[in-house]
Amino acid sequence: MIIIIWANTQLLLPDMDPNWVVGLCVAFSFPTNWLKDFSLLSFLSAFGLGCVLLIIAVVTFDAGDALLDPATPSAKTTLADVSGLPMSGSIMLAGLTGHVGLPPMYTEMKTPSHFRRVLYLAFLAMFLMYAAVGVGGYALYGDGASILITQDMANAAGANDGLGQVFRYLVLGGITFKLFAGTPVCVLVLVDIVQDVYVERGHVLSEREADRWRFGIWGGTIVCAFVLLPYLQYTTALVGINSMLISVMLPLIFFLQLHARTMGWASILCYGCIIAVSGIMTVIISYADVLDFLKTLKAAQAV
Repeated sequence: MIIIIWANTQLLLPDMDPNWVVGLCVAFSFPTNWLKDFSLLSFLSAFGLGCVLLIIAVVTFDAGDALLDPATPSAKTTLADVSGLPMSGSIMLAGLTGHVGLPPMYTEMKTPSHFRRVLYLAFLAMFLMYAAVGVGGYALYGDGASILITQDMANAAGANDGLGQVFRYLVLGGITFKLFAGTPVCVLVLVDIVQDVYVERGHVLSEREADRWRFGIWGGTIVCAFVLLPYLQYTTALVGINSMLISVMLPLIFFLQLHARTMGWASILCYGCIIAVSGIMTVIISYADVLDFLKTLKAAQAV
């Protein structure tokens, strides 16, 4: 999140030195460590949805311009590139991490019996929106597309003006603000994990101790983000691999532990096969991504 904030801010302030951009973002982020009440940030989910809709609007607007203007050169695209499947798969899996929020959503529903229907409709809407961004973005930017579609939008901004450029700045500003506001929430969640560990050991962290952990985690992530800044796609891939573990494999294993005694052998075998396939996919994707990362490092050293 921090890396994407820095990258998007650089796009918003293209004439500013990248080091100054990072310093500016860190300076603005520092006071959020004193933020205690996150109720005001409850609008972030709706705001994030609005940002995705804006991206769809930008992609649709640009695609319409390209179709109406025969002189516009078409981007080079490839129907299928098998070598890119591990990286794209791990990046897509990064979106699974948010599924841990489903149980509390279920408990807060006015009519929990409608949960399955709401879930299906929500995932259908998500599929349609992200498919529109993926297909439209690739049709516009082709094989040269960046890891961030906002980067491609900014690169294309010089060729167009008017409404399209307004949309692009709204997207950049909106997504950057959403991530900026969401970062202290993530830090707080990590501090909560630390507090739970201490409670299990019979010690309750004081407010001052919790603040020390909060500043330490925030500072540590800033350092990590600065080191990983040139390798965003691999960082995202790592998140995707982690998502495979915490959102697919571990829930399946825990489910089997809880319900194995009441399940038939056919069901146990089915879940076991899914776990095995997930494990094999995780190993293959991790291996391919690491090899790709090492090739990138060697190429950078050669230059």
